Parts: sequence; structure tokens; C-alpha cells
Amino acid sequence: MSNGIQVLTLSRRKQRFESPRERHRQILHLKSLEFSLLKVPPTKSAKARGVVLGSPKLELARPRAWQANREAADRYAANVLPIIREIQSSGVKSLRAVARALTARGIETRRGGAWSPVQVGNLLRRAVSG
Repeated sequence: MSNGIQVLTLSRRKQRFESPRERHRQILHLKSLEFSLLKVPPTKSAKARGVVLGSPKLELARPRAWQANREAADRYAANVLPIIREIQSSGVKSLRAVARALTARGIETRRGGAWSPVQVGNLLRRAVSG
């Protein structure tokens, strides 16, 4: 073209594909091409408008976030520690066995997962130091 504009057209005619999976993959590829051509990434458009991205006061926000995480972990430890002490008083001594007992009781970790011996040890250390 003489004016330097390039035009990409996506064909809508039927094509033969070797399998339905191949057809599906080709459709997804075409949709992603179409989306990338039509949509401007949000961060790029925000930067173009002059929006400052990120926290300008990161040095102030970080210590507050750390403190909030520590406080949440302390609260969680205070709630779970009596259960761990009860498990230990029933004769369970190893951290692995305590972790199994907590998981068997359906008590999730702070992040919602299963217990490991390291997590039990960390929680006990937090209780001693706190």
C-alpha cells in the first residue's frame, strides 16, 4: 500500500481442520489476535493519560503492611495454639504428628492449606517469642 497503512483481515470462511482440538486451538488463536489488535492494554492507556501507577509512598506503606501481617499472624497463632497444646497433652509429641492431627481435625493454616511440621514449629516459636 502506498500510504503505509497495513490492514490485517481475519478470514471467516470455513476451513478444514484435522481434529476438533485443532479447530478449537485455531479459533482461540484468531480471537487472541483480534483482541490484541482491538484492545489497548489498560496500563498503557492509563500511562498515556498521565496516571501515576504504583504507590508513591511505598516506604511508608511497607512497614504498615509488615506490621499488619505480623498482627494477623499473632492473632491466628493465639487461636490455634490452645488446640496444639491440647493435641500435645494427649500424647502427640512430634511436629509431624501435630500437623497430621490439625489437618485431620479440619483446621486449615492461615492461608487455607494443610499443615506441615515446619508450620507447626514456626507457630510454636511465635508463641514462645511473643
